[in-house]
This record gives sequence, structure tokens and C-alpha cells, in this order.
Amino acid sequence: MAKAMSVKKPGSPKRKGPSKEQTQESQVRRRIEQYHEDKALEKALGLSLS
Repeated sequence: MAKAMSVKKPGSPKRKGPSKEQTQESQVRRRIEQYHEDKALEKALGLSLS
């Protein structure tokens, strides 16, 4: 039943979600944040994971 609502009309200019550039930017930002979290954990545990 819910599937009928998600049918995309061809040629529809409406775009949901962020643009490709914004998506890549947020992915990179997330990766950098993860890196820094890992480094902080590493320091806290006194280990070198790299």
C-alpha cells in the first residue's frame, strides 16, 4: 500500500535530500570526526593503534 506513494514521476524537478557536494562534504566531516575520536581514545588508553 505504501509503495504507491514512493513512485517517482519521470521528469520531476523536485529533489529530496542534500546535493552530491553536500553529501560528500558531510561524509568527509564525519570521517575526520571519527579520526579525531579514535586518536583521543588511543591517547586515553595509552595505545598506538596505527
